[in-house]
Amino acid sequence: MKTKYWLSVFILPVLFSCHKGKDISPGVPTNPASFVALKLKDIQIAGLPSPYYHFEYREDKYISAFNFSGGLLYNMIYTGDNLTSMKCEDGTSPGSINYSYHDNKLSSITVADAGIIYRRVFLRYYPSGQLQKMEWELKLDNGSFAEEQSYTFTYYPDGNVREVLQQYFAAGQLPEATFTDRYENYDNRRNVDGFTLMEPGRLRIPILIPGISLQINNAGRIVRTGGAAVTYEVNYTYTYDNAGKPLTKTGDFVNTSGPDAGQHYELRTTYSYYD
Repeated sequence: MKTKYWLSVFILPVLFSCHKGKDISPGVPTNPASFVALKLKDIQIAGLPSPYYHFEYREDKYISAFNFSGGLLYNMIYTGDNLTSMKCEDGTSPGSINYSYHDNKLSSITVADAGIIYRRVFLRYYPSGQLQKMEWELKLDNGSFAEEQSYTFTYYPDGNVREVLQQYFAAGQLPEATFTDRYENYDNRRNVDGFTLMEPGRLRIPILIPGISLQINNAGRIVRTGGAAVTYEVNYTYTYDNAGKPLTKTGDFVNTSGPDAGQHYELRTTYSYYD
């Protein structure tokens, strides 16, 4: 299994990607035996608890556990090559995040507290094997599930994600919203944080996504448009080590709507690795 998980900065949701070896066709679940781990250790984001992500590994180089947001500890449980559960060990909600597979592809994820499922997501794929859509549902007070949010992905020919259409539905007391994030100006260096693009914006916990690659390289520009409360652009610059791994990601963030339109902010993410 190629464990590719998820990270963006500031308004975007945050998470992690572990590449296990050479680049392959993006978006297609892969055999872990053919990979050698790129062992990301910490992700630190200016202005957020530090480290925002800290990863630990088993001897076989799978992720065994990670700390999130400077404190929460999650342990990873595998069945064979498949990640089947993430369990939060500090007693906070959610108690577990559970993964289901069909024909060797991740098909659904459920989020549970005290054994009761209160959120779930279903995944759809293009014929190429790339992830097409994630549809999140929220459990209502009457016990039924309602659409909460959906992510629809399109790609450049090289396999890097081009656009993510995010649709938020009126579920419970939450309002509707629709906006699009467009990713441009990719470099030719290895991405280590693209997994965050799959983390649901209304679910403020990390959801690691196994076997799916959305970004092979690093985007130099992100543009958010649509009906969100804030639209914006971010232009990124990167530094790398001698092996081409990202060390820093610096963003010039500018609001493009609302009372703060034209206001710039600096975003900064740093990465460290195990030897």
